[in-house]
Amino acid sequence: MEKINTPIRHTTIKEQVYETLKQGILSGAFQPGEWLQEAKIAKSLSVSRSPVREALQQLLGDGLAVNVPNKGVYVKKSTTKDMQDIFEVRMCFETIGIQKSAQNLTDEIREELRGIRENLLEHYETGDKESYINEDARLHKVLIKLSGNQLIMDLSVRMYTMEHLSRTTSLYSDERFRQSVEEHIGVIDSILAGDIEKALAYNSRHLNLARDESLRQVDEP
Repeated sequence: MEKINTPIRHTTIKEQVYETLKQGILSGAFQPGEWLQEAKIAKSLSVSRSPVREALQQLLGDGLAVNVPNKGVYVKKSTTKDMQDIFEVRMCFETIGIQKSAQNLTDEIREELRGIRENLLEHYETGDKESYINEDARLHKVLIKLSGNQLIMDLSVRMYTMEHLSRTTSLYSDERFRQSVEEHIGVIDSILAGDIEKALAYNSRHLNLARDESLRQVDEP
């Protein structure tokens, strides 16, 4: 286990431990399949084992960890079925958001989309994939927000958390990086122009290609 340097900003010890472990998993400090040893984590963070145990239970609920009977809690390894399920749900949720964009597109969201567009192009031009990925995630959260459906917004939190690492690795290919920026700009421009069908086509292409790349990543040894 690598040293964890996540700053603590939460109110309870359990929340502090949970956020530290979650960020450790998402950043790769904890590798897929790694044993999250309760005693070792407690010692590393200078806390008792009780808040660690509670945090591990929350990670299990998030789908970021799995409990192996008689062994312990391990960082979840994504499977082909996981990726297929995630992208199927993403397609449903984001399609609803785009379909409802005409009625839910406020001036504030318009400005947010324009800002994301500018940032995506800038990060692509400079080859800053990490910053690009952050804007990528921000855009898809806006698509969810456009649904105006609080239940969809709540359910999407876990979905995007589980898909985070896949989204990161799916841009390793320079060709996929180029395709991605074209798809994202197409989605944004189409929504701003009120062309729902075109936005849906761009986003469908984007999600299908991202899914295929993610499945290839999962299949690699």
